[in-house]
Amino acid sequence: SLHRDEKILTSWNSLMIVAMCELYLVSGKEIYLSAAQNSDSFMQKCLCDGDALYVSFYMKKRGVKGFIDDYSAYVFAQLSLYRATLDSEHLNRAKLADAKKKERRKVADAVEKERAINFVQNLSKNSNSRVLNRDTGVVIGYLL
Repeated sequence: SLHRDEKILTSWNSLMIVAMCELYLVSGKEIYLSAAQNSDSFMQKCLCDGDALYVSFYMKKRGVKGFIDDYSAYVFAQLSLYRATLDSEHLNRAKLADAKKKERRKVADAVEKERAINFVQNLSKNSNSRVLNRDTGVVIGYLL
């Protein structure tokens, strides 16, 4: 039998909200806006905690804290809801989530930079063949 994955995902629900808002704006049918608002209410209750987002919700438990793509999709959803309703609460949520996304991006960049530095340092310890810039004498690479 096939495994069913029944997690509720922040990113996918956010994109569904965007689609429902677009359908509402094009058709004027309230059912689409209502679906978007209902999904947003669920997300606020189960996938958000203050300015923190969570990746998923399953069996009444939140998953891990959201990644940058979760924040991006959530911001897109909140901006779409703002466009459809002109309710400034959605704009405020989008601003807060965008600030959190930028904060998480800085942390991710710092981690990647540290990994790169460690890689080069480990490589230099294990390599006798350094490639130097003739003018500055700075190591610019290693031969393996």
